[in-house]
Amino acid sequence: MEVTWQNQCSTCHGMQGHGDGPQGPMFKAPDLSREDFQSRVKDDEIASTITNGKGRMPKFEIPDEVVRGLVLRVRSFRGR
Repeated sequence: MEVTWQNQCSTCHGMQGHGDGPQGPMFKAPDLSREDFQSRVKDDEIASTITNGKGRMPKFEIPDEVVRGLVLRVRSFRGR
């Protein structure tokens, strides 16, 4: 899961989920640590966005257990 975050997600979302990866500004990646995001979005919605894409975010074909790990990773950013 860590390798997937580094290779697929951090390019836009940054290592800590702040949307500050090298491609983040270009794609307007959201800050996943913001309380308004964390309290508004359900785990199923995060998983769906990862697997189906949303807006400028592409879909990723990765195993369900990796998706679950990425959801936990996104939740770990809360309040950072």
